[in-house]
Amino acid sequence: MFYAYDVLFVPNAEKHPDSPNALDFENDSDSIVWLRSVGITPAEEVVVTGEGDEDTTQALLAETVRWTQNRASASWEIDGVVFKLDNLAKRELLGQTAHHPRWALAWKFPPEEATTVLLDIDWQTGRTGAVTPVARVAPVVVSGVTVENTTLHNVGEVERLGVSIGDKVRIVRRGDVIPKIIESLGVAEARDLEGRFHADGSAFSGGLPPPHPHRSLPSVPSVILNCNWMERSSVAPICLAHLVFLAPFSTGAVPLRWMVSARNSSNNCVMQA
Repeated sequence: MFYAYDVLFVPNAEKHPDSPNALDFENDSDSIVWLRSVGITPAEEVVVTGEGDEDTTQALLAETVRWTQNRASASWEIDGVVFKLDNLAKRELLGQTAHHPRWALAWKFPPEEATTVLLDIDWQTGRTGAVTPVARVAPVVVSGVTVENTTLHNVGEVERLGVSIGDKVRIVRRGDVIPKIIESLGVAEARDLEGRFHADGSAFSGGLPPPHPHRSLPSVPSVILNCNWMERSSVAPICLAHLVFLAPFSTGAVPLRWMVSARNSSNNCVMQA
């Protein structure tokens, strides 16, 4: 599948003698018409005009609404639209920065939302010793992708959201890529798990987590916060190995989020933010 967004010609001064002269268009929309005339399919475009700035702005906003509503009907997956100045001479006057043209603006769709159930929270330890909560949720389709795991970033984010295992939660995919829990909707019910399927098409057969006598925020397991690293934890060896690796290259404090120190004769490890 190929859709053209633009057409460029070699300048007449640089073209091969046998090549035809470059076409000269007044507007970008004229080049789109030419592409269709030679059998090349361009991406869908709409020319928006208005009587003044306010009128034009309202017409552009109406296009964002239309595209948002019809996003699912597009021939390919899209995450937004691009507004471009149609007049090519004015584009030349505006120019561009080192990062982007001044005559174009990308507008992203609002993230698609879905609801699911928070089944559990796992705690993952990175190579620096940072402990990250990962939410396990009932499978749900968001922006065309089946999501069963979402990041919770850190303990502070868990506390801010006020989520508890067994909650019905609202999730989005930031930038249509990373799934994220944005809100707790209260205690989930059995019906919230109905009609769910894994990415392979098999039916979800899990149930609600056992009810807790008191709704409480998930906390970091004590085995991670205070552990016998020599015997039963991989957390401290990972942290210390990273410490040894970085030390020769560090001119000051070692850049570790979690500092690990051995204490007493019990070889316990303590992690501090």
